[in-house]
Amino acid sequence: MAKMEERATQREVQLGQVDVELAQKIELFKQTEEELTNDVADAYDAGFQDAITQFACVHPEVDLSPFAVKVGR
Repeated sequence: MAKMEERATQREVQLGQVDVELAQKIELFKQTEEELTNDVADAYDAGFQDAITQFACVHPEVDLSPFAVKVGR
């Protein structure tokens, strides 16, 4: 009976360790996801600005102010 109680205690300790590791990995995943999302948004913004600049060179008479990208996601 004592061995079963000891094993149960060990399993609870292991489960607690796994819970902590999982929480850390979830936090790391969220940080990585945010970084990647920001990278994609920045790349899209840069490409969009390049396209607007090229269009403005070809068609200087067109008002492109409605196509300005808003700062601060």
